[in-house]
Amino acid sequence: NETKLNATISDIASGYDTDTRMNTSGPYIYNDTYTVYFNGTLMNITIQQIADAADTNSEKNTSGPYLYNDSVTIYFNETILNQTIDDRDSNTDTHANASGPYLYNDILTIYFNGTLLNLTVVDLIQENNVNTEKNATGYLYNDSSTIYMNETKLN
Repeated sequence: NETKLNATISDIASGYDTDTRMNTSGPYIYNDTYTVYFNGTLMNITIQQIADAADTNSEKNTSGPYLYNDSVTIYFNETILNQTIDDRDSNTDTHANASGPYLYNDILTIYFNGTLLNLTVVDLIQENNVNTEKNATGYLYNDSSTIYMNETKLN
């Protein structure tokens, strides 16, 4: 069986090109008749040239009081920021003046006078007649609880 296997391998090998190397002529990979070589030195030089060419200035122009820059560095102006914080910290009166009958304030607190508002609502209700019954004559008439239609007069 080994003889038959060797004969089969020999038959297959004689019918095919067993030279699996390709000719190379590029700058990074090259060969002679026996070996394929990789030119790592040239590849490294090329990579460095690409990296150097792609090095762009990514700085941004700054404006405003807190950030400024020169041609190399962006700076943060802490002095101006601290002054802004101090100015805001010293102005703590954030209350609006409230001197009306329902809202009023002192230095620290705004108050709501709910008692006065409730009295005002009650007074308004009592001043206005909230009885929705109307005196009706003619086609409509009413007693103390119901409105009726006078069909006789309507006909």
